[in-house]
Amino acid sequence: KRSQRMRPLGGMLGTIFTVLVLVLPHPSTPFSTAPCYITRHSSSPTTLYPDSSSLALRAAVVSEQFLIEAAAATFVDNYYPNPTQELTEMCTNRFLKDFGPTVAPRLFPSALFSNGHGLVTAQTCLLSITDSERTLLSPAQSLELYNAEFASLGPKLRRQHKGKEIGEIVGNVVLPDYEVVVLLSNLVVKPESRRRGHAERLCQEVVSWAEKRAVALLVEEGNDAARALYEKMGYIARGKSEGTAITTTVDGEVEEVEVMEELMI
Repeated sequence: KRSQRMRPLGGMLGTIFTVLVLVLPHPSTPFSTAPCYITRHSSSPTTLYPDSSSLALRAAVVSEQFLIEAAAATFVDNYYPNPTQELTEMCTNRFLKDFGPTVAPRLFPSALFSNGHGLVTAQTCLLSITDSERTLLSPAQSLELYNAEFASLGPKLRRQHKGKEIGEIVGNVVLPDYEVVVLLSNLVVKPESRRRGHAERLCQEVVSWAEKRAVALLVEEGNDAARALYEKMGYIARGKSEGTAITTTVDGEVEEVEVMEELMI
């Protein structure tokens, strides 16, 4: 059966979606076209909105669940030619899992961005620096490996480094063969807003959020349009790996298929 693949321009790592920036309504104003940011550095993040007059950021109290549900709907509605309720629910659950509130702060922060024309997500993870293929671990794999390595330290070292930012520990205290990078994923632009530079602007939000960290992404093999976009922005192919993608058949059934993905940094 012919399928419609859930492959945003940024590509996905297995079933992983990264955190998101999307345009959402301010509590006291109409639906805004300025981006808002959800950064998952702690269990209780602050949602920030650029002020229209001074461009200063001001805090606003907004339901996180509403933001995440809106992000999931934006993604599904603007990627699939025929969105289904099942896809929307699946995406919403995944976004809530990856970007929703947690009891303890997330060791690997994530973020979601939108400018009213589309959205993109970002999530920190581990990238090998020794093998030729530059293996990129998913955020879940990164967390599992990091926790195992950190637990292997003695009690004194664990106390000494407890609470430090992940980038201070990886490569210095544990995991010398890895670096912390930001995975750009789930890039999608509304059809009526394409070819106007919005994809590049969304990607730049991720680069700014990443600060000094490298930004990596996965492009499905054969997606020439996405590869051309990223090459234009300076990304270079580093290797290929097997991954999975969520697809829908012509009958509307949701399925997971294996795909070849190209790592670009």
